[in-house]
Amino acid sequence: MIRKLGIGIGTAMVLLFVLEGAAWLLLSLGSGPARGFLVSRGGAFHRRLARGFDGTSRGPLAVDPHLGYALEPAFQVFGEGEGEGALRIVALGGSTTDPFNQGHWSGTLSKLLASEGIPARIHNGGVGSYSTNQEVIKLIRDALALNPHVVVSVDGVNDLGLVKSISPSTPMVNEPQREIMEYVAGSASQSVFLPNLARLLGSGEEILQEPHWGHPAEMKAEEVWERNVRIMNAVCGEFGIRYLAVLQPIMGFGSYERSAREEEMWEERSQRLHPDGTPYHKALTRYYEAAQVRCERLAYCADLTGIYAGRSDLYGDPRHPNPEGYRLLGEAIHQELRDRGLLVLPEDHESEP
Repeated sequence: MIRKLGIGIGTAMVLLFVLEGAAWLLLSLGSGPARGFLVSRGGAFHRRLARGFDGTSRGPLAVDPHLGYALEPAFQVFGEGEGEGALRIVALGGSTTDPFNQGHWSGTLSKLLASEGIPARIHNGGVGSYSTNQEVIKLIRDALALNPHVVVSVDGVNDLGLVKSISPSTPMVNEPQREIMEYVAGSASQSVFLPNLARLLGSGEEILQEPHWGHPAEMKAEEVWERNVRIMNAVCGEFGIRYLAVLQPIMGFGSYERSAREEEMWEERSQRLHPDGTPYHKALTRYYEAAQVRCERLAYCADLTGIYAGRSDLYGDPRHPNPEGYRLLGEAIHQELRDRGLLVLPEDHESEP
């Protein structure tokens, strides 16, 4: 009896395997197979999203419908200033601003303000790998609710080559967003078991078409960067917020003196190819020179690409400062805020235009 039961179960499993394989083959010749074989890999996909995406942040990441991925909570707070007399600053940017990177500049700024007796709270919303495309959305959706007095965005290199965008014509859409939307639109979500057979029989057919990514707009990287900082400045101005855009320093641009350790890192990085086939070091120079020209035209933009000139051993890797480099960046941003009168509370700051 047990032997017959075992044979029956084995036969059924083989039959299901054959049917699922045949369905997978037929779908491969047409619209394409579902995500998985015998069992949908949707669960693994969700777990990967929950863990975050490689190269983003060391902090706890969550799936975000507008940004692709985001830190949870949305801001890390530095400084103990409270009440109406405290200066509220929002920091935006990529990994150079990310509060989970060792020695981030917002920590230095917070200490400098405290040493000067300026009550302040810095809400750091930087997330590793964010470009200015994501900063715009985060400003509008999350930062305005904090009713800040000042917004500081530190960016530049993550817009180079639109490396986090799915294409030059869709700069506002990043790769995680595409993965999420293609999963939602795909058939695998309709059947956990035998996803290909279910799809072939109709119960797993697609319910949504290919996601729409908006009207295509071919733009150069420096054009996207300038457009986004202008948008952020306009939004801030409408809500009575002062805005400072910072063009960040980066290894490989300017008169920085690389140490032997840094030179070894740079050699490996400099020969990598930009998406258009140009070596990284050439694409970096071309982009930053164009961004500098655009920054100079904007009264609210500070070009800090030269703050490490003549110095050495300030980078932990070709894109990120080490703690000493972050300290110098924090001091430079503090000086820019002071010189521009942004460390004084505005008399008529309001949350409405």
